[in-house]
Amino acid sequence: MNGNAWETIGKITAMLDGYTPLGRDLEVAMRIGKVAEETGEVHEALALALGQNPRKGKDPEGWTKVENELCDVIFTAMVALTSVSDDPEGKFAERLAFVSDRTLNLA
Repeated sequence: MNGNAWETIGKITAMLDGYTPLGRDLEVAMRIGKVAEETGEVHEALALALGQNPRKGKDPEGWTKVENELCDVIFTAMVALTSVSDDPEGKFAERLAFVSDRTLNLA
């Protein structure tokens, strides 16, 4: 992968924009909803990693699956943000600064 993550996500989003059979608003709504779907997959992988479901047992590769699913959430959220923002990288940096200021200045 050449370039930074935001450039790659921009290319993926552009490809998706050219593919969608849906109207723009519905496509964006589906991309936002996809974040929730991916979040559910993280939870499912976590349950398997912890062996929470006695019927399914504990997955020995569970934490790797959790990591992969967390990455999918991040990618999906980046695509959704790119779909609604003229400057997704700037918006993310702005929000990260806000959260870090709020969080790191608690001491």
